[in-house]
Formats: sequence, structure tokens, C-alpha cells
Amino acid sequence: MATKCGASESCSLIVDVILRSSDGEQFGAHSKNLEMYSDAFPAAGSTIPPDGDIVELTENAQIIQLMLCFTHNMPPPDLSSLDMPTLFALGEPVNLKYGMRYASECVSKEINKRVATYANPLEILAYKTKVADVSLIDEVARRTMSISVEDVVPVLVNLETFRTWIRYREKWQLMLVQYRQALTQYSQSHRGVSSAIRDDLPRTSDLIGLPSMTTVLSAMAVHTQVNTYSPITLVPAEIGARESAADRVFGVVDQFPLWKDFL
Repeated sequence: MATKCGASESCSLIVDVILRSSDGEQFGAHSKNLEMYSDAFPAAGSTIPPDGDIVELTENAQIIQLMLCFTHNMPPPDLSSLDMPTLFALGEPVNLKYGMRYASECVSKEINKRVATYANPLEILAYKTKVADVSLIDEVARRTMSISVEDVVPVLVNLETFRTWIRYREKWQLMLVQYRQALTQYSQSHRGVSSAIRDDLPRTSDLIGLPSMTTVLSAMAVHTQVNTYSPITLVPAEIGARESAADRVFGVVDQFPLWKDFL
């Protein structure tokens, strides 16, 4: 076979398999490497053809070239320059078709780096549920809670995933009301500050981030910093009331839904 290795021009291994992408590009590969670095390659139901034949794959040239880079004893390809649709297009076959665990792990890590900044968290949620990647699944799901059901339907096309999202959202909305009420009660436990400052704690929490223990502690730190401008002496009963109010907030945070509880 004259086709060169699709992973590296400097590769000296013998090419004994030729792969052809959906857009017609051919790549040399090595059957032993494919066996070593994947659970099933080519796709399920296919077999390695006789010398000179070509394995037809449904992935495009970019995805096949990236996958082949994960079948060699060399540093993995840099995925940081890939856009999210390309990461999804790479992640699906390495997870669902070829069982390429190392490639799957690298894709997951790169996607997780972008969870907090990607403009469409619903797409990440759809991808993660499709490939059964539960890492950061709650952070992703919580970023979709403000999206309307009408906008969710065409993205979460799997019926079970959509049902899980609906149940998750119902619990989220219930706990969000209780969370803001608990924050307000905690604010009101502070004597010596204006009502405007007391009532601002839930809004401060919303600005800091999604409900979490980290968000609560950060919001309380801001609140306490403001409160120190008017120092007062608290009696033991007031200290106890404040601690009790804080415990209620923490308790509510612990009751926010977890994706795994709906599976």
C-alpha cells in the first residue's frame, strides 16, 4: 500500500489498512494499532479487507485524521483550536462507534474547559447525555434552566433525555424559590444594616453565579464586608439566629437537583 500513515508523516510503521473518509480522502493506518487503541475498528459489522481494499468510513477527513492521531504512541492532538461542533463530531464516534477511551477522555476534558463560557449549554447537554459523559453534567444542566421548553425540544431530541430535563427543571424551579427565601431570611438576621442591603443578598448571589455552596459563601462574604461598615455587638441569641439562618441556606443548596437522581 502506497498510502502514508494518516497520523504522522514520520511514522515508520507498515501501513496495512486504508481508510476512506466520507468526503473521499484516504488515510493509511495500522491494524495492530487500531486493535490496541480501540475496541472496534472499523465500525461494528465491518472487517479488515484484503490487501489493496479500502475501508469506507462515515466520518469526514478531519475527524478520521484526528482519530488516527490517538492510535499512536505520541502526544495527543491539540484540541483547543477546534470549535465545539467539531469536538462533538469527534466525540460521538470515539465514544459510540470505536470505543477509543483515551480519545474520549481528551475530548471530554476539552469540552469541560468551555462549559462556563460556551454560548449554548443545551448543545453540550445533548452531547453529554448522548455519549453518557456525566462529568460536570449538573453544571451544564443548570445553565439550561432559563431556556424555554420550546427551544429545548428541537435540541434534546431523545425522549428520555427530554423527560429527565423536564423533571430536573421542575425541581430546580422549586428549590430556587426556597433558596432565595433562605437568603432573604439570612439577610434579615443582620441587625444594623439597611433594608436595602439586607434585601440585596439574593441579587448578589445571582450575580456571582448559579446556586452552589461556593456562590453562597461568596455572596455572604460580600454581605459581611458591607455589614462591617456599621459594627454592632451581637447578643448570643442574635448569633444563634444568624447561624441558624445560614444553616438553612446551606441546607437548601444541598437539595438542588442532581442529574443522576432522575436516571
